[in-house]
Amino acid sequence: MKRFLIGCSIFLGISCCCQAATSRALILCGMPGNAEHEQQFTESVSKMTNSLTDRFGFSESNIQIYYDSGKEASGDVDFKTHGQGTRKDIAKAANWLVSNTKADDSAWVFVIGHSYFDDKKVHLNIPDRDITHKEFCHAFKKLKGKARFFICTPVSGYFIKDLSAKGRIVITSTEPDLETNGSIYHTALAKTLEEIKPDAQFDVDGDGRVSWFDLYVKSTQHLADLYASEETPLIPTEHPQFDDNGDGRGSEVQIDYLTVAQGGRSDQKRKKGIRRFKDGQLAAKLALPLK
Repeated sequence: MKRFLIGCSIFLGISCCCQAATSRALILCGMPGNAEHEQQFTESVSKMTNSLTDRFGFSESNIQIYYDSGKEASGDVDFKTHGQGTRKDIAKAANWLVSNTKADDSAWVFVIGHSYFDDKKVHLNIPDRDITHKEFCHAFKKLKGKARFFICTPVSGYFIKDLSAKGRIVITSTEPDLETNGSIYHTALAKTLEEIKPDAQFDVDGDGRVSWFDLYVKSTQHLADLYASEETPLIPTEHPQFDDNGDGRGSEVQIDYLTVAQGGRSDQKRKKGIRRFKDGQLAAKLALPLK
């Protein structure tokens, strides 16, 4: 516990010295398709938005949301959208981040929705001609600063190769494989953002700080619990991937932090605290910017 408190005090000292940096976020939510998904997507967007402002210190003016939910006009949501998320909207939002994000700034990009794979490219379902993952990634190619991407869609693992860059953290719902079923990782991620705090219970790897690595692993634990919580437990159809070393390949760094029931290694093979992957080493050193 003493070690953990020391880590927190160091982090708090760092945060005080970097107040000039600005944090911006983009939340893009594609077409829900039906009422059930609309409710799920809307809840996640709402939780993410509130967490960014209440937990992570984002200014409302530095958060842009693109989502054609149909609920904003009726007052059923507590966030303001900036557009429907068309191709033109995505280009405008990407340009906003690229143009305004400096080296010390943070840029968080969330993508929620449906997508499909045509054996060559992933297509995001948006209220326009669908946009491919290649086109989407190209729009953010020149993004500087501390970029964090959360791609919460089916077959999202294919985004990693094109989004990956030195200093970036890229998180996807699935492997670069045919995991085409609807993704619920956005629900687990939203829950994690809403709950996580600088406390020992969220220090998953026990290194004395609550880091980006801990945030990711905690979200995968929540995801595993969601699949197991069904009346008839479901076999997970998405395996989140993590990339923070810029090599364009994601890793299931959570494998040693999930129970066997959650899809993790057996106790005999488990190696907590020992980095078996190149990914995760940078993120474990970066404390979360919690208020």
